[in-house]
Amino acid sequence: MSALIADAFVHRNEAEMLFKELLENKPAYRVLNFYGKSGTGKSYFQDYLQAKYLFNKNYIVVNLNLHNPVFHNPKIALLELAKELEIKYDFSFLALWKAYAVLWQKRFKKNPLIFTKELPYVHEVKQLMKVDKKGNLIVDFIKGLFQSNVAKALERLQELDTKEIQKELFYFFAADLRKLKQEKEQKDIVFIIDGHEKLSKDTTLCMRDFWLQELVAQFGKEALFLIISQEKLGWEGCNIVWKSQIKSYEFKNFTKKEAIYYLQESGIKDEQLIEAICVSSGMHPFYLSLAKYAFLEHKTTKLPVTKEEIVIHFINTLSKDEYKLLCILAHTRYFTKEFLDRVAKQYKIKIGPDLLHTIFSYDFVKIIGKKKFYLDDELKHILIKRQSKEEKKEYQIFLFSYYESFLYTLDQNSVKQNPTIIDEALEEAWYYLNIISKEPLVHFEWLDYYVSRFFNLAAWEPFIERYNKIIPKLQKSGEKIAKEKLASLYNNLAGLYETIGESALAKSYYSKVVKLIRPARLSA
Repeated sequence: MSALIADAFVHRNEAEMLFKELLENKPAYRVLNFYGKSGTGKSYFQDYLQAKYLFNKNYIVVNLNLHNPVFHNPKIALLELAKELEIKYDFSFLALWKAYAVLWQKRFKKNPLIFTKELPYVHEVKQLMKVDKKGNLIVDFIKGLFQSNVAKALERLQELDTKEIQKELFYFFAADLRKLKQEKEQKDIVFIIDGHEKLSKDTTLCMRDFWLQELVAQFGKEALFLIISQEKLGWEGCNIVWKSQIKSYEFKNFTKKEAIYYLQESGIKDEQLIEAICVSSGMHPFYLSLAKYAFLEHKTTKLPVTKEEIVIHFINTLSKDEYKLLCILAHTRYFTKEFLDRVAKQYKIKIGPDLLHTIFSYDFVKIIGKKKFYLDDELKHILIKRQSKEEKKEYQIFLFSYYESFLYTLDQNSVKQNPTIIDEALEEAWYYLNIISKEPLVHFEWLDYYVSRFFNLAAWEPFIERYNKIIPKLQKSGEKIAKEKLASLYNNLAGLYETIGESALAKSYYSKVVKLIRPARLSA
């Protein structure tokens, strides 16, 4: 981390003291919420905290960046976090994978797919797939590896249905993480959760992030959770306990003194220019950062008066290829270097080492992890606002076609190597499909094609979630074909629920099919 980042945010003393306090003291729950508008420096400040307090100081740090859509699904998020921590600390999350093995064994007890090599996370569970004569998973060998309560909880899984086992995965993830802390003799566990606002807005706040609350509840005072969001957490509306347990700090614009210090440290020395930037930016950190790039080497006699003029000065420093690339990236939720190669080919942009170095050096380009990057929301809004309707549509269609073509090329081998790959590609293609088309019939036909394509690869839950989102839209439609498609959708859902072992739900959707296709007089 550069000295500039640390110096620029050193004045957030109150926020730093709150973090330090929860790191040293341990109340019943340790939840710290840094919130504030986009571009106020929250993410960079958490980088500063990690570098100063956690790096190489015997802490288990769990980074959960919700700008990465793969972590929006709690069923996948736990497993992906476990895999990352296993690599980082050379440790096996045995209890979690054993519970996950029981879950899959219950789902496939009468299904030959359990023995195939293409099941998600098969590498992690294949050594645990040992069954007795009755077909139940054997858990005896694990008793000596954990406390008796964890071993007993594993044994009890045989009595639970798949939905109940799914909830218990949080318990086993926490048990493994505690064991990791004990084995590695670490001081503490710290979760850094960035981009909370990226979670789906399609449901209530309590349901949107219930799994984060469940994680906190599982660990109690044994882990510190730093949650970064654009709005203050509203958890007290879900559980009154959170009202007294969550400490919050709002990130606002810099004071003038801090803004002057930031610009001077950035290399801008002209007092008249500094004064103009402070006034025009309103001391907003994002616009101060843009001004740093716009005026450091770009000489001009015209001083900025508004934020828009800072933006214009910054854009004037960009090459044509840089600007075009940023305009396309403004429509992405995240991007990879492979994606940049496709953009270069599609739009004839010369993306060489120099351009890449420039793009990745900007403060507004941030890394998610696993070679994924994203643009700051504030810059996205600025760039999209400057585009015509035709340009926006063109970029959105390009992004949809990129992920759909990626989906189309997926096969058993790629899914085996990366269990989340279908969910990731489907999520992005689905996201852009909903932008370019609002027609539920189009959405259903599209899902219908891919559910048949990926059914044998055990990729069912991503389709269940999206089918359920289409139902209310088809129900509102008065078209006859919508009713026919709804019957087909219910039938698909019933089959999917039956496949994952949720027989009661499957039966309820089969009943819906019968009611829809039964003649009205017989129904009466």
